[in-house]
Amino acid sequence: MAYESQKSRKQVLEKTLLQLKSQTEQQLSSLSPAPAVAKDTTNLSLQLGSLEQKNQQLQNELNKLQRILEQEFGEFASIDKLEKDEQGWKRRQQQIELLKQKLSQENNQPQDVRGDLKVKQIAEKKQEEKQAKLDSFAAMVRLIRLYLLAATFYLEGGGRETQSQHQEGPREAQSG
Repeated sequence: MAYESQKSRKQVLEKTLLQLKSQTEQQLSSLSPAPAVAKDTTNLSLQLGSLEQKNQQLQNELNKLQRILEQEFGEFASIDKLEKDEQGWKRRQQQIELLKQKLSQENNQPQDVRGDLKVKQIAEKKQEEKQAKLDSFAAMVRLIRLYLLAATFYLEGGGRETQSQHQEGPREAQSG
């Protein structure tokens, strides 16, 4: 019996609880927010909308900056990597300009070097030709000196024995 009375009491309490819940829900739904709370809610909604708009603007700007970084560095390099780069970096356009300058200098330099090389080769060839002519002339001068020395020796009488030998040599050949 005690069990049945407890059971019926439980059922009554459950019905009362359900009635109280429904009454509470009805009262909460019928309540309108207080004017101060409504004003705060409106202000917060406006602030939230403004912050969302700023967030969207910042997100768009961030996307633009990422595209610019990708254009500058080819593949996107993280900002952390760029910040930690101890060697330093220049903008890609600056690097391109520096490389163009170096390339034009190198293109101009070989032409000058080639021109200088040709001029140098021509000068060396002319120098060699002059040296060959000088050597030939020096050999001729030495030969003339030898002839002059021989003629002087002959004229001074050192060649009498030689002259008589030369004259006898052909006579012997004619008689023989």
